[in-house]
Amino acid sequence: MSRIKSNVQGGLKTMSYAKRLQVFMFGAAIMAAASHGALAGGNGKVAFLSAGQGFTFPPAVGRGAVEEGKSAGVQVDIFDANNSVDKQANQVDDIITQGYSGVLFFPVDGRVSVPLVAKLAAAGIPVIATSSQIGDASKEPMDAVPTSLVAYVAHDNVNSGRTIGTFATTLLPKGRKAKIAIVEGAAGYSDVVTRNNGFKEALDAAHASYEIVASQPADWMADKAETVCANMLTSKPDIDLIFADADSMGAGCARAVKAAGSNIPIVSIDGNTDGITALKAGGIAATVCNRPESIGHKSFQVLYQQISGKFDRKGALFVVPNFLVTKDNVDDCKPQF
Repeated sequence: MSRIKSNVQGGLKTMSYAKRLQVFMFGAAIMAAASHGALAGGNGKVAFLSAGQGFTFPPAVGRGAVEEGKSAGVQVDIFDANNSVDKQANQVDDIITQGYSGVLFFPVDGRVSVPLVAKLAAAGIPVIATSSQIGDASKEPMDAVPTSLVAYVAHDNVNSGRTIGTFATTLLPKGRKAKIAIVEGAAGYSDVVTRNNGFKEALDAAHASYEIVASQPADWMADKAETVCANMLTSKPDIDLIFADADSMGAGCARAVKAAGSNIPIVSIDGNTDGITALKAGGIAATVCNRPESIGHKSFQVLYQQISGKFDRKGALFVVPNFLVTKDNVDDCKPQF
C-alpha cells in the first residue's frame, strides 16, 4: 500500500477538508478489506488466466496483478494455459467449480475465448480481459468491448503498430518499392493482427511504396525467430526492413542479420530486456516501450473496484500508455520483463 499512500499524501494539501475526509475514508476501507484478506462473494480469491507462462509478456502481467493483490490482501492464483486453448477452457471450468471471486483473463485465442467469458459471466464471476482482446481483432475495434466483460485493460496495439510503422518509414529506401519482411507472433493472438494492421496503416498513411515479401510466425520465441529470419535472408537477401511483432523475436532476428553479415534494419515492439539490450547494441533500430506489469496492476484495480462494489462497469476500456524508443531516449524505457 506504500505506493498508493504516497500518491494520496502528495495531493492532500490542495484538497478541501471534505475531499480529504473522503480520501481518508476510502483508504480506510481499502485497509479494512486488506486486513480481512478476502473479497465479498466467491472464495475471496482472484484467478489470473495466463495464455502461457513460458512466454515473457503474460508472466509480467501476472506479476503486476499478484503485487497489486497483495496490496489489497487478496490472493491471486495463476493458471498457466501453456498456449493451449483446450487447457484454458478446462481451467475456466475449474475456476467456476472452485468459486473464484473474479478473473483476469489473458486469452490464448481471443475468438475462441468469447464463449469462455460468457460462461464465467453466467456463473456470476466478473471478468477483466487483460492485454489481449476478447473477440475477433481483425473485425472488431479495441473499444468494442463485450458487455460480458467488466473491462478490457491493455496497450493500444494498433497504435503501437502505427508508432513503430511511422518510424520505419524513415528507414525505407527512396525512389523504389521497399521490400519488407514481418516476423509474426503465435497464431490466434489478437496482438498479431492489431500490431501488424497498425504497422501497415502507418506505411499507407505515409504513402510509402512497399511490398510484404515474407511474413512468417516465430511464436514469440527468439530462437525460432533467428531461424525464421535466417531462412528469409537466404531466400530473399534483398529485404530492406524487418518488422518483428515483439522484441524477443526482433533480438533473434538481429542475431541472424549479424550472422549473415547484413545491416538490414529491424524494428519491433515491447521494450523488454531483449529489445533494449539489442537496441543499445545496434541490432534493433527502434521499439515501443510496453508496460505489462502496469497492465497487471491496473487490471486488478479495476476488478477489485467491481467486486468490492465501488463501481459497476460493463464493457469498459482502459488503455495503458506506451511510447516509441530509439537510441536517443533508450534510457527512458525501464524494462518490466
